[in-house]
Amino acid sequence: MRLEPPLDRRFRIVAFDWDGTAVADRAEDASPVRGPIERLLRCGVFVVVISGTNVRHIDAQLSRAIAGPHKRLLYLATNRGSEVYGFAVHGDLALLARRVATPEEA
Repeated sequence: MRLEPPLDRRFRIVAFDWDGTAVADRAEDASPVRGPIERLLRCGVFVVVISGTNVRHIDAQLSRAIAGPHKRLLYLATNRGSEVYGFAVHGDLALLARRVATPEEA
């Protein structure tokens, strides 16, 4: 099946919301979406999961079950985007950036 342009090309990054989009909620089994996500990672595509929730929930549903060097292409933007996590060489979760709201923003 051929896709219509602009979808008929190689994607370098795929980013999407987690709760309510990729999965219904934090209690849902994420294995149906984990497979396609892992295939993207194995093809060299960066995957960014964006969520308002904390990283522990997404790690439990998704990233903890992924192993291998391709996991380094997975990023988690959590806590409403205020924290960004990646994965170290051995698959360990690593905080890459954290932003604290100013008093004016809060």
